[in-house]
Amino acid sequence: MSPLVPMDPGASLAELLQRADELSACEARWLYWFRTACNVAQRSLCLKSRCGAVLVNKPSYVQEGTSPLFGGTLLSVGFNGPPKNDAAYRRCGLTTPSKAHPKAGRTCCVHAEVRALLSAPRERLVGSTLYFSRVNELGYLQPSGRPWCTECSKLALDLGVEKWVLWHADGPAEYDADHYDWLSNRYDLALPATEDERGMSK
Repeated sequence: MSPLVPMDPGASLAELLQRADELSACEARWLYWFRTACNVAQRSLCLKSRCGAVLVNKPSYVQEGTSPLFGGTLLSVGFNGPPKNDAAYRRCGLTTPSKAHPKAGRTCCVHAEVRALLSAPRERLVGSTLYFSRVNELGYLQPSGRPWCTECSKLALDLGVEKWVLWHADGPAEYDADHYDWLSNRYDLALPATEDERGMSK
């Protein structure tokens, strides 16, 4: 079992820090930012899927005594949901034939990644990392699946995002933004994931 199996969403920061001490700096960073994304996802009004996104920029300096847990500076967060985050715009009950619209048109929701990208300071997006999470009804992190959304991958690439981090069934994987976009455009080919398509965990 991966040491990064998510903690109880209600766990205290002290519990999180204690667990982070048992992990590598990279694993501790993933744990912290995925937990942040999961907390954000719980604000979603979507009836089908609750998602959260966190944008993190590399620190410009390392402050003495700073924990490696953070590994960057929080730029913005986003969660999926209907426009204006208003339940009146929710269309979760409608079904759309899978090929009737492009992938981005299969949901009534504004994507979590888009909300995070739109609310981040533009000048600090270059070199940033985007963490994406999907949670169940109890707030626990769930596998997010393969890269697939070209709406989000193109926007992130255009704004200078450097990395994406997703949680898969076998743990986290980090993707270069250009690779993530390439994989998203290949999603409908339904090819089995290869090492090249799986991303590079670091």
